[in-house]
Amino acid sequence: MTLRKRRILFFISIVFFLILTPILVEYSRGFRFNFKTWQFVETGGFFFRIHSPTEAQISLDDKSVKTTSAFSYFNNAFIQNLTPGTYNVKISKDNYQDWRKILKIEPQLVTEAQDIVLIPEDLELKLYNKPTQKIKDFYWSPSKKSLALIKYNEKNQTILGILNLDSRNETEILISKNIITLNLQDWREDNNRIVFHSKNEGDFIIINVIDGKVQNLDAILPPQISIKDITDIKLGSQDNIFILKDSYLYMFNTSLRLLMFLKKNIASIEPANGDSIYYITKPDFLFTKSFLKDKSLISEEILGTIKFKLGEDITPKINILNSGHIFIDEATTGLLLKFLSQNNSFLEIDGDVTKFYLSDDEKKILYQKKNDLMVYYLEDIKIQPYKYANQKEVVLNIPQEIISSQWFETNKHVFYSFGDSIKFIELDNRDNQNIAHIIDSSSPDIFYDGINEMLYILSNENMYTINFSAI
Repeated sequence: MTLRKRRILFFISIVFFLILTPILVEYSRGFRFNFKTWQFVETGGFFFRIHSPTEAQISLDDKSVKTTSAFSYFNNAFIQNLTPGTYNVKISKDNYQDWRKILKIEPQLVTEAQDIVLIPEDLELKLYNKPTQKIKDFYWSPSKKSLALIKYNEKNQTILGILNLDSRNETEILISKNIITLNLQDWREDNNRIVFHSKNEGDFIIINVIDGKVQNLDAILPPQISIKDITDIKLGSQDNIFILKDSYLYMFNTSLRLLMFLKKNIASIEPANGDSIYYITKPDFLFTKSFLKDKSLISEEILGTIKFKLGEDITPKINILNSGHIFIDEATTGLLLKFLSQNNSFLEIDGDVTKFYLSDDEKKILYQKKNDLMVYYLEDIKIQPYKYANQKEVVLNIPQEIISSQWFETNKHVFYSFGDSIKFIELDNRDNQNIAHIIDSSSPDIFYDGINEMLYILSNENMYTINFSAI
């Protein structure tokens, strides 16, 4: 090779070195060249955690980039060195409904989407009850470990079925030899008792779910008090029950048949742990806590004043959640209030509320209005998408009336039913929320057992189940 050629090759090598070295340095620092802007930009990344199923396919802008693990514990994906901008993300698997969302990449940041759920296109629906039985209604226990099924058999008898959700064993208790309506008044698991109100019987029925003993309150009340105009019954410890009648509060021992007057001018009651009891007085609506000792209320503590918007004909209800949070809801207005213990005041969350449920992680409540599903955050959510305590959001607004709703075990998704359909929606409101179809069913009422991953559906007086542990 001549000297001239060697010099040319040397200068070409220097030029390539001078060009490529900064590129390699910038690449090693996480920069990429953006051919749209013709400049180097700092990159970001995506992190996806898939709740179910495993082996899901991840695509960005219609290009497949990764398949997640076959093992659920490692069912996630980190995709890095992405230039800033928006990406059309699709997560899919054969025979499952796609998850799609437009997400943004920022320089030096990782955009996260966690607990993503893909719903199968076809779900197996199984009939739970016997063909000879009709299920009229159902209720779940405070711990969500049992279901109370109100059933009618071929002899037109009313049966109470207590279904243990872990063992799937059911105990049947004959309530009446006739068809009667039963509406749950209270369920106390620590002493295995349930009390129902039967409108057509005009009576309250107390049931021990262990020994199957059934007591009609009207048959055991002393003559100085009648069943008429009793507005509320709450179960106390052991064999005690609290009776609210004509704004008078009584305690009645069902074994000893002993009736004790406790207090007057009471609008609502709620026994708590131990011997404590919360109540709301009339007409000033003082929220009060007392303790029961020697057949009387002691240590009365006024916690706050509830300022309702209507007159004295309202019916406030006290709700003490497992998390310790206290809510007051009122049937006439649908008003939902949160008690703030730090300053003994009440925060109005919303009006026209029909139902509300605490999430299993105890960080938020889901509540229903006629056409809306809403979420209220009890504390900060410190993973993406970030939320703040006392923040409320519309999850869903539809023209049809919402029948029922339930949390999914991720606490980031909700089942809801309306019309003749059941759907599944995510809370993540970045871009459009993913909504998956579950099943079509006539006027379905639903309950989801998150521990055993089982959806219960009541439709046309039949109970059906869908097992989500298999998805």
